[in-house]
Order: sequence, then C-alpha cells, then structure tokens
Amino acid sequence: SIFIKDDSAKLEPTHKNPLKDITSIVKTAFTTPMLRRRIFAFAIAREMTHGIIWVATPLFLKAGVPMSLVSFVWAGNTLMAILGAHLASKYGKRLSDSALLAVPIILMTASTLIMGLNLNIVTVWFYGLMGITQGWTAATMSPMVQHYAKASEQTSILSLTKMLAQLLYIPVVWIIGYAADIELTYGLLTTTAIF
Repeated sequence: SIFIKDDSAKLEPTHKNPLKDITSIVKTAFTTPMLRRRIFAFAIAREMTHGIIWVATPLFLKAGVPMSLVSFVWAGNTLMAILGAHLASKYGKRLSDSALLAVPIILMTASTLIMGLNLNIVTVWFYGLMGITQGWTAATMSPMVQHYAKASEQTSILSLTKMLAQLLYIPVVWIIGYAADIELTYGLLTTTAIF
C-alpha cells in the first residue's frame, strides 16, 4: 500500500477555525436534498443488521444449534455477506437508489419475521439473509452517498454519515436488547418494527 498514489481531490480548509469547516460540511449534507436522503438511507441500511447481532448467538442456541457449531454459523454468515457484496456488484448498478435500499429492507424483513414468528433449527438459517443484507449494504450505500457529494467532500460526508449511523445504533441496540431480554424472538420482531 505504500506504493499507492493518492490522487483524489482534497478538501482544503476555507476557514482558520476548523469548526467552521465542519459546520459547512454538515450544512452541505443536510441542505442538499438528494444527499440528505441518501445519508439517512445509509444509516438505516447499515444499522438494520447491526442491532440484532448482539442476540444472534442466543438465537442460534435457542433454535437448537449446538454450541460447538456456533462459530461455524458465524463463519457461514460472513460467507453470506461476501455473497451479498458479490450480488450487489453484479446487479446493483442496474438498480435505482430506492431499489438499492429496498433489497436489504426486504431481506431483513423476511429474515426477522420468519425467525421471530417461528424460531427453530430450520428457520434460524434465515439469519443468512442478514449476512446477505450486510454485504449488499456495505457494497452499495457508500457509493450511493459519494455520488451526490463533491469529490473533495466525499471523505468528510462519509465520515458524517457513519457518525449519524452510530447515533441511530445507540437507541436501536438498547431497544432491541431490551425486547430480547423480555423474550428472545421479540428482538427480531422489534428489528422488523423499527426498520
């Protein structure tokens, strides 16, 4: 990587006070409607699989997956994420931005509803749809945001976007965890309700 030449556009400071530059980026992000909508789409798409991850191992165990195989299930889910990224690279270019977001919402909803309504050793494998969702969103959401940002502002806009996703994650993981504490499958149904 030391031989890679970075020839990307750089964001040059326009104020002596860096807080003014930060404020300017935030203002650009939220006053440009096309960009603003995609920033929120990114946050939703990223976090729809993030909050449920904390109850995944208990879900596998409750469904009857032996403890000795749980790590293999996690490895399998990572393979599903790779598959999701591959599918996104193959088919994502043909889809509109709203369709790019619809795909993970449909997959996540199918996964959480099926497992939430009837969790067993067969339906728990629908958790793999969450892996596909993860890979799909990782491959499609950042380019979607970058497309609507100036080249020199893309890194800053993506940083702001990821920060907003984390701010969404904080209450979401608390709510999902709270629901799962009442009944494990409520975590799945709460994920469906939120997203």
